[in-house]
Amino acid sequence: MNDFNSDSHVMTLPLSSIDDSYTCYRLIYPKAEKLMFESIERYGQLTPVVVTNPREGRYLLIDGFKRLRAGLKLKLPTLQATVLLGGERALKAAMLHLNRNTHSMTLMEEAIIIRALYQEHSLTQVAIGTLLGVHKSWVCRRLAIVERLNEEVLEQVRLGLVGPTITRELGKLPHGNQSATLAAIRKHNMTCRETVELVTLLMQSFNCEIDNILYFPESILSQREPDRPPLNKRLQQVLKELSFIDKRCTKLTQRLQAKPLIFNFFQESSWLLEPIAGIEQAVVNLKKALSPQEVPPVDF
Repeated sequence: MNDFNSDSHVMTLPLSSIDDSYTCYRLIYPKAEKLMFESIERYGQLTPVVVTNPREGRYLLIDGFKRLRAGLKLKLPTLQATVLLGGERALKAAMLHLNRNTHSMTLMEEAIIIRALYQEHSLTQVAIGTLLGVHKSWVCRRLAIVERLNEEVLEQVRLGLVGPTITRELGKLPHGNQSATLAAIRKHNMTCRETVELVTLLMQSFNCEIDNILYFPESILSQREPDRPPLNKRLQQVLKELSFIDKRCTKLTQRLQAKPLIFNFFQESSWLLEPIAGIEQAVVNLKKALSPQEVPPVDF
């Protein structure tokens, strides 16, 4: 059962009176920050932020961190806000409830808040589940996500400097190896696929080999293909469309292999031949259209 109440009255607050201490429970995503900045710059503030009653003259921000940062960048004097009443643990729970319907909170952010309720307020997993109206297993899964990371890596995740794939892979390693592994990933500018390979290699290696692997993971770096020259936008679009066609054909083939078509009479199978023939001809025409064009001679 929730022990917080909302005052639906909208008030105007100076930005200087808003305390953003709870920003440590949310992650920063540069793309989302940019979209919010552009939205407020163009349309103004569309939704009030949510704050608590003032404490020592300042309102603690519960929801609307991107809106606040956008307002600061745009040097807005005020923001519209509604007030939420409740104790600290109820307000942390409210951060989850306010974002549940919009799905605007990531799994990692949920995990960070769950850990705060577990560690800072000494709530059991059952008590947290009761507070949030969820099952204990929901709480346990999220708590496990954040407890797999050491504090240094977790801080990098909070700042939006580590993506979800790398975060998940680092969580598979012992706490003591995570920071060095993250440093190696950045040093060698590893892709997500290479990160997965690196973590797998480390998990299969002896402790005495780990430092050498992280210094220069030769087995992974030697597989790299030479950098291709940058593609122009039109070529990128064509490659994207070809990739889409390839994926659709592959999915259709997999579905038909898993559950073959059953024909009631022979004519039904012949109905498929016409569109397939059309696809084959379209591929032939596509190959011709993609063949290198001769460059006309230049007269001097």
